[in-house]
Amino acid sequence: MSQISTNSGGSSPGGGVQTVSGDTGTATPDANGQVNIVGTGSTTTSAAGNTVTVNSTGGTGGITTVPTDSGSATPSAGSLSIVGGTGINTSGSGSSVTVNIDSPVTVSNGGTGVTTLTNGGVLLGSGTAAVGVTAQMTSGQLLIGSTGADPVPANLVAGANIAITESAGGIEIAASAGSSFTWNNVTGISQVMSSNNGYVASNAVNVGFSLPATAAFGDIIEITAAIGTFVIVPGVGQSIRFGNQTTSANPTGAVMATSLGDWIRLLCVTANTGWQVIGSLGNINIA
Repeated sequence: MSQISTNSGGSSPGGGVQTVSGDTGTATPDANGQVNIVGTGSTTTSAAGNTVTVNSTGGTGGITTVPTDSGSATPSAGSLSIVGGTGINTSGSGSSVTVNIDSPVTVSNGGTGVTTLTNGGVLLGSGTAAVGVTAQMTSGQLLIGSTGADPVPANLVAGANIAITESAGGIEIAASAGSSFTWNNVTGISQVMSSNNGYVASNAVNVGFSLPATAAFGDIIEITAAIGTFVIVPGVGQSIRFGNQTTSANPTGAVMATSLGDWIRLLCVTANTGWQVIGSLGNINIA
């Protein structure tokens, strides 16, 4: 603020002006009664008639430097430019400057390169390219690798005698029961056998066993003599091979145990008709 002190009387050389006070310091008219009003920095003055005009050339409101994270900016001709760096852009309107992030933010700038991601998907890296994303997986699925390609969601596959139970967020793997094998105590003198069953001959006389009419490849039958002995009689069209011997045609063909404790294990090698001895104990005869 400036203040001019005057004196209406006397012979002051300034025509009554004694002092001119500024925000700092005081000016006194010279011998000719003159006081100079000059501008500094971005301020200039102009005079016409009995009027002095003080002008501003714009400037930066007293801003001389703007420090940044790296170096300082200096206003030029009263203006200062705000520009975007890597991944940043700016826009101006009126008295406002808006700083914006480029979208999408690229991977090289720490982003994903995409604007949306699948809900519940798993992100897959692709170098500097935009990230990939899997579909949302269903209950029990896992990411399974594929050489030279992205992994894919997949379900585990159960092998032989394995059971897999899938649930939300869980997988249960357990051994499953194979073909059941049941032992039967035979106290009578005859028995028609069933596949995948074992028989204990528990009659003091010779127990006669008949092969099942229906059997699948791989079915098993076992017989052991707990009391007495046993004989196996093939049906029409059926046969039993024991080593290099094969039973004769029905009704004369048979496989016979001769002693207490004899045991035999048969495997179906031809569905319904062909059986082979794959294990035995004691003295087993074939006819």
